[in-house]
Amino acid sequence: MAQTQSSLEPASAEPDAGRSLRMRRAALACVILGATALQLRPFLDGWMLTADDALFQYWGLTRPVPEWISWSWGIAVWKGKLGEAFSMPLMIAGNVAIDQPGVRAANLAVFAASVALFALWLGRRFGAALGLAFGLVALALTPLRFFHMPPTSFPFFPTLQIALLLVCLMAIRARGVVGALAFFGLTLALVSAEYALVLGAALILFEVARDIRSLPAMMVDRRLLALAMAVGAQAIFALAVAEGDYLDASVEREFGRMAEVIVFHTANGTALGPAGFPVAEVLDDPGERIRALAAGVATGLAVLLAAPWLRRGPAPRPWPALALALALALAMTLPIALLAKYRDWCDPAAACAYLNARYAGWAAMVALALPLAWAARALPAVLPGAALGVLATFTAFQNSAVAAEMREWRAPWRAAETAHCAGAAEWEAFLATEAAERVPFHVMEGRDRSDYWRAWTTGVSCPR
Repeated sequence: MAQTQSSLEPASAEPDAGRSLRMRRAALACVILGATALQLRPFLDGWMLTADDALFQYWGLTRPVPEWISWSWGIAVWKGKLGEAFSMPLMIAGNVAIDQPGVRAANLAVFAASVALFALWLGRRFGAALGLAFGLVALALTPLRFFHMPPTSFPFFPTLQIALLLVCLMAIRARGVVGALAFFGLTLALVSAEYALVLGAALILFEVARDIRSLPAMMVDRRLLALAMAVGAQAIFALAVAEGDYLDASVEREFGRMAEVIVFHTANGTALGPAGFPVAEVLDDPGERIRALAAGVATGLAVLLAAPWLRRGPAPRPWPALALALALALAMTLPIALLAKYRDWCDPAAACAYLNARYAGWAAMVALALPLAWAARALPAVLPGAALGVLATFTAFQNSAVAAEMREWRAPWRAAETAHCAGAAEWEAFLATEAAERVPFHVMEGRDRSDYWRAWTTGVSCPR
């Protein structure tokens, strides 16, 4: 009887081990999703419009879809940027309903998916430990500064394109229809937005440098072919089709200033950058304190649950990962650092954070993922877990400050809704107020802010 019992033990232990592993994976996934929701929830409190966003919203409310496409093509021709023809119709569509919480929640989901896809790409290139470590660092250090603007910058410009880029880059070496679709999708992603092109170029060249050792292999590589087609299409468009002088900016070689822009722009893609929001004004809000502490605890718990996977396989090699981080930083910041008209956005340089800072920040997060992966091997998991939990709490308070600023920013729209529903006299009085004039909008001959407000009220439902 004892012998029979002994022979059954391995068979029963194996299903138990597999069940335990599945439960741990499920718990890790749930904790990461919960921490992500806690970190990004402040976005649901509102939004902020740039002048371009307000114009896109106006076009979406007053023009049919064919005119969106025609107008986007005209802008692309003027700027000499082929990607605008693809991106702007998406921007217009996204801005129409940005005041709906469901749309903002979808925006958050798309952005979180792009981060997860990049973590997956890292895992396939450097091992699961670095990919998972990057995901945890991104969870702890992703700020909402400039992420809270609507689809001109988030998520459609260019988060959707970058998500498509990453999916196709991972699938392009497949055979048959999947590989062909991935090649088409990769080319489309590269040509559809300038930042998708420079990010894609950095990733493709990094991959090819590690994968290919002969010129004949390079000549037939699908990734390089897609990149060459995208660069060629943009070059031909800029030289033969473009009509304006948008790209004719000064390229003065102010190397010290350029270096400052690159460094600060990359740092500001994380919550540790000097452009981070102050947090003092939200420390007195009990609800925000609870949310921030919960986000920190969840992030620390995620590190503890992820420890077995962070320790699995060989340790990530530092130099290839740091080379990738440098390539990402340069790809996402040089378009700003090189041109004087863009460097003006970063004045002072310590406040440099704009549309693509969230992707430049990935470079800093890759560099920070290395010590996390190493610490998980050399130290008890509670120590890196506590460190990342503290950083996540700090980030959560920054994001609470963003939410407070968004709530204040929405005041003119709340006033407009109240005045619209109160009657014609109140509405005319509102149009003359400072609040109505404060909304950013491209005022031109034959178009002023009152036109924007009249278009916006078409979607307002007044209580009976």
